[in-house]
Order: sequence, then C-alpha cells, then structure tokens
Amino acid sequence: MAKGLATAYYNLSTLLEAGVPLLRSLRTVEAGLRGPLQRAFGRLIEGVSNGNPLSDALDMNPKLLARLDVMIIRAAEASGNLAESFGLLAKWCEFSQRIKRRILSGLALPFLLIHITALVAPLPALVLGGWDVKSYLFSALLIVSVFYIPAAIIIAIMRLTPETGIARRALDHVSLWIPVL
Repeated sequence: MAKGLATAYYNLSTLLEAGVPLLRSLRTVEAGLRGPLQRAFGRLIEGVSNGNPLSDALDMNPKLLARLDVMIIRAAEASGNLAESFGLLAKWCEFSQRIKRRILSGLALPFLLIHITALVAPLPALVLGGWDVKSYLFSALLIVSVFYIPAAIIIAIMRLTPETGIARRALDHVSLWIPVL
C-alpha cells in the first residue's frame, strides 16, 4: 500500500503543478489505484465533492493517511503549496520504504543465525544419547522463545496501544537506549 501511496502522491503533485483542479486530480489518481487504497481515495473524493476542504475530508477518513501526512496536507492547503507538499510526501514515502526494506534485509541474517543456533545448540545432547527427540525440540523451542516472546510484546505494544500512550512512550525510551547497550 505504501508504494501505491507514494505513486498517488507523486501523481497528485504532478497534476496539481500542471494546474488540474484538486477534485479532477483526485479522480484521475483514483483511477490508477487498486484495492483498499482505491476505496479510501473514493471516500476522500466523496468528501471533497460534497464541498469540504481536503483536510476536512481527510478528517472524515482518519485511517486513510498517517497523522504526519494529514498535518502536512492541512498546512499545505492553508499555505497554497499543495502540489509541492504532495511531491515531498511522495519522496518521504519512497524513502521510508527504502529504509524498511534495508532494515528487513539487515535482520535476515541474524534471524537465520538464531534459528540455526536453536537447532544446532542442543544437537550434541541428542546425538550422545542424553535426550530424546521431544526434549531436543523443547530445547530448540526454548532457545527461540527467548527472542520471540519479547518481539511479540513489542509488536503488541506497537499495534494495540496509541502512539502517544504510556506503553508506547516506555517502549520508545527503551529502544532509544538499545544502541548504548
């Protein structure tokens, strides 16, 4: 969805810079979208076509864009720099997607090594006859759970709590100290 959003922002920027009216630009961009993003833009178009400003239409669809995007669009609409702001948002979406891909590719090797270690570390006891297969699998699962349980807690905090809540602030505070550790 983020790649589609970056493309939508870029197309909106180009159309608005060319002097195409906002509603017509939104309809043109919506035609090139697919899936949930197209439906969300359809709701946005409906709000704008009812005579609401773009920022009010975004407020009616709070799940459509990130809060930062909405604030930038609101400021751009007030200042008259909507086309330039959509261009900057397109660049920001592309940049954030590049960073996410880089982080995920950087985590692939440690993920693989943790799972290989979980399978190899208890292997000597199994081979030397101290354990049965059930004990071996339990030991491997125990090693992997040391990493999965904190990851599940972090993901739950990020998905289930508000961005400005106490749990999220505590998680952010702890994660800022990780490089120091």
